[in-house]
Amino acid sequence: MIKHLVVWTLKAPEDKATRLASLTPRAEALVGQIPGLRHLEVIDGLPIDPAAGDIALYAELDDLEALAVYQKHPLHTAFGNEEVKPFTASRRVIDWQA
Repeated sequence: MIKHLVVWTLKAPEDKATRLASLTPRAEALVGQIPGLRHLEVIDGLPIDPAAGDIALYAELDDLEALAVYQKHPLHTAFGNEEVKPFTASRRVIDWQA
């Protein structure tokens, strides 16, 4: 299994509730539509550490091949282009095998 974590910092942190309300259902709906994507959740980050991100996405995928399919899948790329990229100032990613 591959675990995939993406952390975003928003351009406008004050719009966090709006962003979460828009992107959460759309992101979670990807499960069952993209082969090999087992689990996906959107995480509302706590503002405890100024270096922390605002929102994270955690996903579990079958294997490295499934991760590659997920990253290039039209539903995933549309989600990123419409719900994430216009609103984020930075993005950090880590993937690991479990």
